[in-house]
Amino acid sequence: MKRLFLSDLHVGDGTAKDDFEFDEEFVKLLETFEAEDVELIINGDFLEISKSRRLKKLGLVPLSVVFERLEPEVVDDIVLNHERLFKKLAEFAKKKKVYYVVGNHDFYMLKMDKLRERFWELLGVRIPICSHVYLDDWKILVFHGHQFDVTNRLSFDAKSRELLPPLGDYAARYMTIHFDDLLYTYNVPEDILKNYDNVKPATDTVKWLEYVSKAYNVGLDLVEEWTKTFVKMLKTPIAKRWMKVNYPLMNFFSNFFINNFGGLKLGEYIVRAVDKLRRLRQSDVLYKRSKKVLVKKRGKVFKKKDLVGFDEEMLEYDSRDVNGLILGHSHYSDLRFFKRGGDTTFYLNTGTWWPVVSKRGKVFHRICELTWALIDDSKGKLEIELHTRVRTIT
Repeated sequence: MKRLFLSDLHVGDGTAKDDFEFDEEFVKLLETFEAEDVELIINGDFLEISKSRRLKKLGLVPLSVVFERLEPEVVDDIVLNHERLFKKLAEFAKKKKVYYVVGNHDFYMLKMDKLRERFWELLGVRIPICSHVYLDDWKILVFHGHQFDVTNRLSFDAKSRELLPPLGDYAARYMTIHFDDLLYTYNVPEDILKNYDNVKPATDTVKWLEYVSKAYNVGLDLVEEWTKTFVKMLKTPIAKRWMKVNYPLMNFFSNFFINNFGGLKLGEYIVRAVDKLRRLRQSDVLYKRSKKVLVKKRGKVFKKKDLVGFDEEMLEYDSRDVNGLILGHSHYSDLRFFKRGGDTTFYLNTGTWWPVVSKRGKVFHRICELTWALIDDSKGKLEIELHTRVRTIT
């Protein structure tokens, strides 16, 4: 038995925010395993719903309104813009087991029956869409990983009795609506629109905006406008409620400084601090939380706050039941092994197919890591392979 794992493809709807351009590579990967005894597990952020035009069209409404009004045609837009990819996935799923675990960009697929039904209708096969997969034969737990990332999981506001969107998701929607529309007004080049929110580490976003400002004369101070927009996002009622629920003490200080002092420099400082926090949480927290689970002889994998809006059955998982954790979300591929008594446990992160803009020397490059993992037990033990194919576009 072999199992193929990949995550974070972010297959989009064909608009400027659709960064997925590897349909043929995905098709070839599935073709490689067509003759094998293999299962496929897609571990979250497969469909890019958070940046879709139909979600943008709804505006910055509460989640309850999104669940009510988001049209199932959001799925049509994605599937029809990547027909070859989904045709091959359908062919594969009709012959072999395929699981679709949701992430923070496509959790709508789990929460909204009409989206799932439309996806299955277009695909022609009903693949399981779930919050996680537990491989009982291997004692491996597979989930996207945003559950360990406070800025990208759902929250519950006890006062209003409402689900709050992840701050990361809300911030992305806010910037798409306000900052993107400003860029459209000035007819900025498409690569600015596509890349400003793909910068890694996120703390380099301001440097990247400075970099492209020198390359293009857009008639706009990109750093100032981006920073002002981000600070305005932090002052919105939804962001304030999220901060109050998750960081009540920090909420007091952020309200005091933002409302009473404001200013671009303070705004830039806040932006850098928030981005640094997000970066640390997306890369380090997933590994550190996983390590705690995998080296403990006993202890719960999840806390209740990790699973707001998700399957609380996951609360029952104990570290004794888990020899391996497979996550995505961070966009950093990783494979590490640990000792727990006389056993070996492992943490595997399947990385991403989403392009990342990063600085090398004085130049920023758009880098795409097409990462996937294969686990094979045909020799009587688990053999784990992590594959990455890097593409760099200056």
